[in-house]
Amino acid sequence: MNKRVRTVSVLSGFMGLFLFSSCQGCSGGDNGSQNEKAETEMAGVSEIREFDRLEISDTVTAGGRVYAYTLLREPATDLPVVYNEMGGDTRDNTILLTVSREGGQIFQHKFTKEAFKQQTPEDIYPVAVLQEAGVMPEQKETLPRFWFSLGEPNADLVTFVVSVAADGTFTYQPDVIDYLPEEGE
Repeated sequence: MNKRVRTVSVLSGFMGLFLFSSCQGCSGGDNGSQNEKAETEMAGVSEIREFDRLEISDTVTAGGRVYAYTLLREPATDLPVVYNEMGGDTRDNTILLTVSREGGQIFQHKFTKEAFKQQTPEDIYPVAVLQEAGVMPEQKETLPRFWFSLGEPNADLVTFVVSVAADGTFTYQPDVIDYLPEEGE
């Protein structure tokens, strides 16, 4: 029986948009000893990369009102591991978006890649993980808009703009975003 071991990596980006980081260059071990790592490698255990838990809270103004929001990305142990042809098994993520105004919560939803399945290219969806999220830099609506992206780690991302509604619903559409940072910026 082939057991799997979790490994963690961090590559964080902050470009004024409160980006979530991508899992790149994942390395072995989660602060375990060298002996544990050696035993794992000798047992033929394959690694599962995962993104770090990340929480960002801030405010945004939309329609002349100030909204507080929190984006919480967590590795999802209850979702299937995403396998790709390059051998980079990756744990998928959930991103919890909470929006409040004047002390009262107006929106909360836990997003998975399933939320964006209908408009994700068929060749990308099976190997994609939900990776990043942030607040849109220009708020043109009366309620805040956010962006979410999914794709293979270390590959191009498919990005969606999510518009939230006070009744707890949301709509989304694919978007081409040219303000995401390139690696090394």
